[in-house]
Formats: sequence, structure tokens, C-alpha cells
Amino acid sequence: MMMTVTPPSTSLQTVSVALAGCPRTYPIIIGAGVLNNLPLLLKIHVFKNNQSGKVLIVTDKTVAGLYLNTVENSLKAEGVLTQTFVVPTGEIAKTADQLSQLYEACHAFGISRRDVVLALGGGVVGDLSGYAAATYYRGCQFVQVPTTLLAQVDSSVGGKVAVNFKDVKNAIGTFYQPSLVVADTACIETLPQRERLAGLAEMVKYALIEQAALGNETPLTAETSFLAHYEAVGSNWAENLPSLIANCCQLKAAVVARDEQESAASDDATGRVCLNLGHTFAHAYESALGYGVLLHGEAVAIGLMQAFWLAERLHLVSTQTANRVQNLLETLNLFPIALPKLPTVDELVALMRKDKKVLKADGLRFVLPTDPIGSLVVDDTVPVADVIAVLERYHHAI
Repeated sequence: MMMTVTPPSTSLQTVSVALAGCPRTYPIIIGAGVLNNLPLLLKIHVFKNNQSGKVLIVTDKTVAGLYLNTVENSLKAEGVLTQTFVVPTGEIAKTADQLSQLYEACHAFGISRRDVVLALGGGVVGDLSGYAAATYYRGCQFVQVPTTLLAQVDSSVGGKVAVNFKDVKNAIGTFYQPSLVVADTACIETLPQRERLAGLAEMVKYALIEQAALGNETPLTAETSFLAHYEAVGSNWAENLPSLIANCCQLKAAVVARDEQESAASDDATGRVCLNLGHTFAHAYESALGYGVLLHGEAVAIGLMQAFWLAERLHLVSTQTANRVQNLLETLNLFPIALPKLPTVDELVALMRKDKKVLKADGLRFVLPTDPIGSLVVDDTVPVADVIAVLERYHHAI
């Protein structure tokens, strides 16, 4: 069934991503119904000087049934030449084989460097499309139209694009910024509750890294803390969705502006590495269970709790702090996340050793929280015994 998004909102929000040392910025346009403004936004931000080009729409089977008709018709009505490439739904689409087929589609459609690869979907579609856009003819224009909550607050912003290889998530990738991000919050209404919660987990991550994301420049208070706001709205978080999404995007934009390609010193927790809080654990669970079995946001929820438990063991945060985070995750139905099967601890540790963030063989590298919440450190010598204890603690909790 085709879905029609709601009329454009009169209160759209715009977040600008400004890259350090680069005059180019790009906007993230957020609001209900903004998808209907896509042709105008492309004309303003992508097809400048009254020029136009082709648009290759990349989407998955699920999203195609919801929004493809709306996007195709709106673009064609403005005389934009379009073609569509549909991939399977889920992580199975983020492979070298699908990438090769997407290159074939670019070639058949005659995509040039001035033309657009437009990602219509969640993080998988965005990652696959972005890597193709970055590498076809050494880079054509790229537009993100995220339709999942997780993609709207995280994966569509910042330019990380990749595909999986073997048992390593995002093993083949690069950094390639979009020219435009269009986040229609009305799309969230069509998501299953499970996917909404998966997106919420990434949103909570931003609350837990807020001080680091701001570069430690703006001291937080109970009144200004993103975390305190989450605790106040609790299970009613969806009522404030556009502003919450904008807050997440503003924090990520601040990080990306300082450190676009995670090139800051490895021990600088205010660089892009801060976005990895919980992700070393998360990626291990995703890989161990098989990509697509556990949603990325679900894995992140697990990883966030384990990161705070690990920090508690290493005396970086108090037990009170760890309990505060657990209480919030429980309130938001993000703890505990049930697993369809229980990976062995040895399997998870082995996968963590393969993580691209690991630097040394005698320890594991983690981004870890410190007191007060929002501050982080990077430790590349975390004892494996402590990691094992945290993994076992979570497995006992479920």
C-alpha cells in the first residue's frame, strides 16, 4: 500500500552541518510533511544555478511500498528524470554484491558527477547508497531522505558510509558528506514499535555523551541537560519528537564540525570517537547473532548499559550513575533487550578484537563514560577480564 505523508509543517527546523576547514555546509531539514517539499529543496541546495540532473532513488522493499510513489511523482512533476533501485530490507542489503548491482544501476541510468544518488530509507539504505555515491566516478551528489528514527537522528548525518564484509560490520567504507538531509517526522508514524525503540536508543546515546559532544565548552546543569529532559518526559518522549531529533542532530553536527573523519587524537573523547559509546559491544552482538536479527538500535541499548557497567568496574562512574542510566533505559523499554539466542562470551570478545577501533593486542579499546554523565574518556587497555564480567552480567540480567 502506498502512503501519503502529511501536508508540510509550518514549523520546519533546520540544523546546519559546517565542516572544519571546508566552506561547504549542508542543511538537515526536519519536520512533518517536509517530504512534499523535496523538489524545491533539491533545487535550492543541490541543483543550483537553475541546473537540473538525474536522480537515482535507492530504497528497500518495505519503504518502496510506503513512500516511493510520493517521491517519484513529486520529482517527475517538476521534470526531474528519475530511476529507482530497490534492495532487500535489512542488513542483508549492505553487501558487496548489492553494491555491485547498484553500480550497474548507476551505469545503466547514465549517472554523472552532477547527478544525485538519493537514499530513501533507513541506515542500511543510506550506508549502501552513500558508499556508491562516494565511489562512482569518484563521487556524485548524495542526498539522504531517512525514513526511520534511527537514521534521522544518527546514520544520515555526518557522512559515514559503508558496507559489511565477512563478519565485520562497516568494514569497507569511507567518509562522504551528503548535500542535503530531509527528515520527515511523519514517516516515524509508520514504523513498528520495535523500530521506534531502536531509534530511541541512539537518541539516548546523545543524552549520555552531551558534554563531550559540545566539546566540554558549555557546562551542563540539571535544567539544560538533555538527559534530564529525557527523564522528565519519560515514556511520553514521542510527543516532543521533532525537537528531540533536532537536538540529536545539533549534537552530532557539533562533533562532525570538529572532527569530520575521526582524525582527532585517539584519546580525545570530544572528537568523533565519542559517537561510538556502546558501539564496540553493540557491533559484536549484531555480528554474533547475524546481521538483521538484532536491530542496530537494540544492540546500542545493550552496549550503552554495558559501557556504564564497565565504567563502574573501572571506577570511572559511581554505582548511582550506572543505576540512573539503567532506570532510564528501563523506563523507555530499552532494558533489558531480549536476545533470540545467547552468544558465547568468547565469541563476543573475539569479535571485539576485530573491531576497527581496537588498537592494541593486549587490551580492548572502549569509549567509556565518566562522572558527571555526558563526559567520556577513551581507554585502549581495558582488561579483557572486566569485559567478560560485564558480558556475563548482562546475560544473567536477561
